[in-house]
Amino acid sequence: MTKRLLTNAKDVSGCKLELLSLQDSKDLCTGLSLEVKDSCLDHDHSNELVRGVLHRQVNAYIGKLENNYVRML
Repeated sequence: MTKRLLTNAKDVSGCKLELLSLQDSKDLCTGLSLEVKDSCLDHDHSNELVRGVLHRQVNAYIGKLENNYVRML
């Protein structure tokens, strides 16, 4: 996978589909099967680099964990 800008919805969708294929249609954190409609790109907010494709609920939970960590420390 090469470094590229994700400047529009088509770029994001293409990247998500490519990564999902590389991940064998499994959530990167849980290893559970993942459908395209339930998936989203996970990225690091400090550097904007994509980490992988996650289930929407897993991604939301990680976001809450990261936000609470920053607020509490």
